Amino acid sequence: MSLNVLDLEELHTPETRTEECEVKERNKGNGFTFRSYFVTFVAFQFAVLFLILGLTNYKKCSAVPRIRIWMILVGALLCLERGIAIRRLISKSIFDKEDVELSDHEACYRRETKRRQLKSRPVSQDFIWLLLVVLSMLSLTWLLNKPNSGSCDDIVFISVMLFSGIILLSCFLAVFYVCICFCCRKFCCCAKK
Repeated sequence: MSLNVLDLEELHTPETRTEECEVKERNKGNGFTFRSYFVTFVAFQFAVLFLILGLTNYKKCSAVPRIRIWMILVGALLCLERGIAIRRLISKSIFDKEDVELSDHEACYRRETKRRQLKSRPVSQDFIWLLLVVLSMLSLTWLLNKPNSGSCDDIVFISVMLFSGIILLSCFLAVFYVCICFCCRKFCCCAKK
């Protein structure tokens, strides 16, 4: 019998699967990174600012009266998105800290399935960011085309313009990066190694 022939039965024995699963379990890491802390901090700052300005009449924007509703909606969406992200990171952190002996194939399969679920990003979080991009384009359109007869307080105007600019710039850079990766695969970090 040749050395190049593989015994398929030997490859699919439960012992082999368990060993493979145990090797995968050694790569544990914490889900909390500097990026997640930074994004959470900045998002909550904008959310609190928008909710306070939108719910109170502290500062007004008579040129664009719809901006108050926009600020309340964006503040609530930012809080909801960060709540989903924090819940996912806590679940991932708890999952990574669990030290489980996987004795059978079913336990390994369940653990691997749960790991894949925690590794993937929730669709609701992506949908919220898509809504934020659309709302940012809408707010920029409102504020850049505001009538000269009305006035808009600087705190409202600058905070909405800054938030919308950051969201749209990051969206543009992400699309640009994906296009560059698609066109120049060998120069990009997304290239297969």
